[in-house]
Amino acid sequence: MRQSQFLTYYFMAAHPGCTLTDMTALKGFTRDRLNISPEQVQIFTPTPSTYATLMYCTEQDPFTGTLLFVEKNPARKQRQKEIVTARPRPGKKLKPRKHPRPISWARSDG
Repeated sequence: MRQSQFLTYYFMAAHPGCTLTDMTALKGFTRDRLNISPEQVQIFTPTPSTYATLMYCTEQDPFTGTLLFVEKNPARKQRQKEIVTARPRPGKKLKPRKHPRPISWARSDG
């Protein structure tokens, strides 16, 4: 039996280096280029043994040593998420997006 499978976007707010300006730009990108309005956005949570957690703790890029903005205030982290998940204004509809080419997920495992 063949089941339908769907892909979805994975968005994260308050990742180390991410600002309100970045979230506003992401909202514009998802609206204007992807023609979607995200409903699910994860707020970054540090996890052991990842570069992102190293960046969160040190507030530096681990490869260049450049200082990074890291949002650590829970209310401002939530604000980053809310920017991306904001619903379109009433009367403003998203245009259906036409994919430039069909995607084939046919398996070729013999």
